Amino acid sequence: MNRWLSPKGVLRRDLKNDVLSDLELCRVMHGVAVTSHYLLGDQPLTEDVVHRLMQLIARYGHGDLRIPRRLDLRAQLLHAARGEPALHTLKQFYRDHFFHALEVCFLGHLLLEAKLDDRQRLWQLVAKFLDLPQDKNRILRLWYVAALLHDTGYAMDVLNSSREFLGFFRHSKALRRLCERFKEAVAKLSEDREVVRLGIAREDRLGQDHGVVGALHVQSLLKRIARDDPSVDPSDYAPAVRAIALHNLRRHDPKVKFSKEPLAFLLAICDQLQEWRRPRLSFPTAPNFLMAQLEDPVQASLDLEGPFKSLRTNLEVLNGGKEPKINLRFRRSGKGNPLLCMEAEYDAPINRNSGVFELWLDATLNFQRLDFEGLNLDIAVTYVTPYCDDRHRSHPPRQMDRLRNAAYETHMTCLEDWFPNQRVKEGSDAWLTNGAVAYRYDDLARTEHLRLDLRALTKQVLMTGRMDTFRSRLREWKHANDDRDFPGDYANVVPE
Repeated sequence: MNRWLSPKGVLRRDLKNDVLSDLELCRVMHGVAVTSHYLLGDQPLTEDVVHRLMQLIARYGHGDLRIPRRLDLRAQLLHAARGEPALHTLKQFYRDHFFHALEVCFLGHLLLEAKLDDRQRLWQLVAKFLDLPQDKNRILRLWYVAALLHDTGYAMDVLNSSREFLGFFRHSKALRRLCERFKEAVAKLSEDREVVRLGIAREDRLGQDHGVVGALHVQSLLKRIARDDPSVDPSDYAPAVRAIALHNLRRHDPKVKFSKEPLAFLLAICDQLQEWRRPRLSFPTAPNFLMAQLEDPVQASLDLEGPFKSLRTNLEVLNGGKEPKINLRFRRSGKGNPLLCMEAEYDAPINRNSGVFELWLDATLNFQRLDFEGLNLDIAVTYVTPYCDDRHRSHPPRQMDRLRNAAYETHMTCLEDWFPNQRVKEGSDAWLTNGAVAYRYDDLARTEHLRLDLRALTKQVLMTGRMDTFRSRLREWKHANDDRDFPGDYANVVPE
């Protein structure tokens, strides 16, 4: 992936320059989306780098893409960064969302630029279904608004976490009533007219979803800008606003159709796949760590990167000619649709706190709500996770076997169609599959491989419940089995 960036080191030089070069931003920045440490090299992250990164994105968005300046991308990003310390200390299992939003944006830009065939790139197909002119900058304008601002609604999580934080003072009747009023006000948000105008089917807790909250924020801000600037039409940004609203809703009906909501479709995929370079703090020790850093800011001794290891893809890199620009193509095999393969590999910490189960099932729940109608591209996502090392056992059980046992013993009907059960041979590898979910293990490499065929997955409903239901049954199973053999896996917590 590093060879996509030429000449080597241009990203860091551009970040240090006061004058933005005329090179296309994405050619400079897309390496951030595929190489987790390229931005930093071997150097620690500095305030100046973060500052210039926000400036660079804002200049490109407001200058080249003509996003209204009063939307102020730099202020939006700065506000998101300001909420990070609170969320890291108040929310269990919280992961970074500042760099996440940037890299979701760059990853989507990368895919939009890729060729579906010799005549058409993905952005052109998006323009067709949005009934817009074949203007790349117009599509990128909508994408950058949707991707960069898709998690601005995490302010709601700051509020909810603060309410839980106040629970420490539950012995005070006055403070307890205050928390209850907060809770009631948030619950009523789902019934607000602004939420109804987003055109999203009603459901419980809709107003608490950070995607819906973020969409309300962007929609209201655009309307305010339009009152003073007649050149801004909020309806022009409706596809971006709806993409923000839909990106986090884990429900299989109604589905997100590419032919109707191409930006929402793309955002759901990029948001799910983007796991690299997402710093996180251990919830129990986060306050101690932050206080120690404020007193003596030394190199962090904690592993903040999380369990993600690498992302591999089969995108073809074509000769870009003399001009430094992106020239990628989705790989085609045979006469069928081109196929985008994404393989995400994880390190051992993914086995803590049922992280593997969360990874597999949340991806299934998210991807099964997509509808490929109108998209002549197949997508396969593979998750590679290591065996869980256990010094007490020479052959610890594989995570798939543990998940089967948990589902069987606690009657998880929501998963009864999810497990792959038919044996097939692919080259030298033997897989279990149900047509949409395929699984194999490798005793030599000590890894488990779970592959999701997204087009096949969207034709079925393999998970019929919410993740909350699964987590409740899983806790029941862990307590019944006193499952302490997997470090950290016994914690009675509800992950993000």
